[in-house]
Amino acid sequence: MLKIVLGCVFYLLFMSACSKSNSSSATKSSSATKSEEWCETMMQTANDQWTTEQAKLFARDCLYNEQP
Repeated sequence: MLKIVLGCVFYLLFMSACSKSNSSSATKSSSATKSEEWCETMMQTANDQWTTEQAKLFARDCLYNEQP
C-alpha cells in the first residue's frame, strides 16, 4: 500500500514538473545540482528507501532540471 501511495506522489510530482517546465525555467548553478548518473541511480532505487531529502533533491534536480 505504501509503495502505491509513494508511486502516486512521485507521479504527481512528475506531472507538476512537466507543467512548470513549460511556464518558467529555474536558474541553478551546475555545482548545486545532482548529476545525471545520480538521477539514474535514484530511478533504480525503490521509492520507499528514499529519505525525504533525497526525494526533494530528486524532484528538484531530476524532474525540474531541463537537460539539453
